[in-house]
Amino acid sequence: DKGKLDVAVGCATKALAQLSRVCGPRHRLTAGGYSLLAVVLYHAGDFQQAALYQQKALNINERELSLDHPDTIKSYGDLAVFYYRLQMMDVAVLYASRALYLLHMTCGGEHP
Repeated sequence: DKGKLDVAVGCATKALAQLSRVCGPRHRLTAGGYSLLAVVLYHAGDFQQAALYQQKALNINERELSLDHPDTIKSYGDLAVFYYRLQMMDVAVLYASRALYLLHMTCGGEHP
């Protein structure tokens, strides 16, 4: 329902602003706020903005958590989905490949 999605976007935007103010703009919780807003925007059909906010989450996660952290790897996977929806297949494949590579390096080839 469009009205509920608009409310969700507003709530996620407010949450992100609070997280940034309280924790700082480069904190891992702020990255989670960016990711939350990205997912809400994705469900609202705004794939471009979703990709933008997810990229911000990825940038923070890479810097603050490292490449082998699950949140960083998930950020790559989410970006792959967002770019797929934007029909930017080359970029989507790049992010999906990176997520799979990091999963393989982190968990090993035998991990289910």
